[in-house]
Amino acid sequence: MNVFHINSVFFCFLFSALMAQESADDLFKKGNALYASHKFREASEMYESLVHSVEHADLYYNLGNAYFRQGEIGQSIWAYEKGLQFNPRDNDLQHNIALARAHVRDRIDFPKGMVLVDYYRSLKQKVTLGDVFFIGGFILLISATVWFGKLFGFIRGTAYRVLILPLVIGVFAMHGFMLDVYWDITGNQQAVVVTPVVEALSAPAASDEKILFRIHEGTVVQFTQDYPGWVEIVLLDGKKGWIPDRTLRAL
Repeated sequence: MNVFHINSVFFCFLFSALMAQESADDLFKKGNALYASHKFREASEMYESLVHSVEHADLYYNLGNAYFRQGEIGQSIWAYEKGLQFNPRDNDLQHNIALARAHVRDRIDFPKGMVLVDYYRSLKQKVTLGDVFFIGGFILLISATVWFGKLFGFIRGTAYRVLILPLVIGVFAMHGFMLDVYWDITGNQQAVVVTPVVEALSAPAASDEKILFRIHEGTVVQFTQDYPGWVEIVLLDGKKGWIPDRTLRAL
């Protein structure tokens, strides 16, 4: 199934930013027109002009498609990953990033764990902080309703005990899940390799430092610290090394 179409439905800003909205919409439509004319480089440049002022899954979806059509796998994966940050359950984004990842030479997967651990990890990748806050707020609302029902005598005895225990467990579990998702989003600094190949060194210098490993365009890495012109990266399998910061694009 080929889903490298463009999304033409864009976004709405506040009325106080009406002129900015019109400008952004115009640029987005121009990018779509360029893409439809197979002018993929010009389309990606038009979409790129919006990424610093606009945050929307459709923008990154179209940008990823434009880069993929140019054969720039690293940039396309970066764009799809950004889009999934705003809409992690978007089927088109998930499908296209899977196609793009199939072109990445490095096949680095999470270490295999227990079934429940793998399920929990996949669940975290499909939710946003907004989802978690909504569910947490809903559980708190139900808990408050049950408590007031007990206070005013609407809920008594066994019914109260049956209801309150799972609600208390749900509140604590949801708060733990919220903290875990928040840490993943804000604590993990990830980036995508956007150059064809890069050598990871044992220290931030390009002289005679030992080459530890090579990674290729499209690989997603985590970076832990930086040095002028360099960043230390960690791969999913635990490998560490220093690479030039110009070879990455942060998520």
